[in-house]
Amino acid sequence: MRLYQTYLFLASLAVIACTAPREASSSDSDEVRGSTRTRETLAKTPHVKLKRDRDTFIIDSRDTMLLDAIGQLYHWSIDNQIEKVYSVNQLGQTDTTRYRYHNPRLGRLTSVDFTNPIRPLLFYEDAQTVILLNRNLVEFRSINLLDFGFPAIDAIAYATNEGFWIYNSNAQKLIQIDRNGTVLFESTELSRVFNQAIRAEQLVANTQQIAMRTQKNRLLLFGPFGGYRSELLKGGTSLHLVKDRLVFYEGERWWTYLGPQIPIEPVLEKKGKELVSIRAEFTLYRRGNRYWRETTNL
Repeated sequence: MRLYQTYLFLASLAVIACTAPREASSSDSDEVRGSTRTRETLAKTPHVKLKRDRDTFIIDSRDTMLLDAIGQLYHWSIDNQIEKVYSVNQLGQTDTTRYRYHNPRLGRLTSVDFTNPIRPLLFYEDAQTVILLNRNLVEFRSINLLDFGFPAIDAIAYATNEGFWIYNSNAQKLIQIDRNGTVLFESTELSRVFNQAIRAEQLVANTQQIAMRTQKNRLLLFGPFGGYRSELLKGGTSLHLVKDRLVFYEGERWWTYLGPQIPIEPVLEKKGKELVSIRAEFTLYRRGNRYWRETTNL
C-alpha cells in the first residue's frame, strides 16, 4: 500500500480566511500543525492524513515538509514522492493545481536542492542519478553521473553557473562540472589533507563559498573555485548558506558563521518559538505542535 495519503482541502475555511482581516506582521505566515522533531530543514508530524486547513498542514510522521527560497512548501513522503503543496501563485488564488514527482525505479531519494525554485534538483545516490524538474515538478532532464565517469558521488549541489558541485568519494575531491559532465574546478585530495578518507553527507553552495557536511558531521569550507579553506571547530547538522553567512544546527540550537575573523554566534530565537529551519529569505518556527513561516531576519 502506498504510504502517502490523499490530500483534503477545506475550501470553505480557505474562503473565509481570504476575506478575514489579518495583522501585517503575520500576513506572510504559513503554519504546519503536528507533533515534530527537526530533520535538516524539515518538520515531521504525527501519522495522519495530509490535509490543508487554511494555511495548516498535517502529514504522516515519517514524511517531511520542505521550504524553498521563495517560501513554497513541498511534501516529501516516505515513498520518495515530492509534491508541491503551497505555491507562490496560490497566494493570489490563481493556482490550486497539485504538482507531484515520483520515480520509484531510481530507488531512495537522497536529497533535494531548491536553490533554484523553478528548477528543483533531485539526487538519487543509489542510482547515481540527478533529476532536474520544472516549476510544475515535471521531469526536465535526467543525468546519470556514471555516464560522466563519476562512479561514487556522495552529495551534490547547484553551482552558481548552472552547473553542479559534486563530491567524488573515490577521488576524495570536491568537483564542479557543467551539465555535460566537463570538469571546471576541483579541490585537492581531502584524504591527503586529513590523513583519512572523507565521505560527504551534504553540500551547499553560493557565489562566495561551498560548505560540506561530512558523514561524521564535520563542517568543511571551500572557496568559490573549490579550493579547501578550513574546517569549523564546531561541527553540526542541517547545513545552509543564508545570504552572506553559513547557518548550521548543533547542540539543539542554530549557529551562524560570517567569516574567519568573526566568532561563531547563536542565532537569536524569538521567545516562546523554536526555530526549526532557515531557507534563504524565510524561517520556519514552531510553538508546541504548530509551525509557521516568517521572513528571515539574518
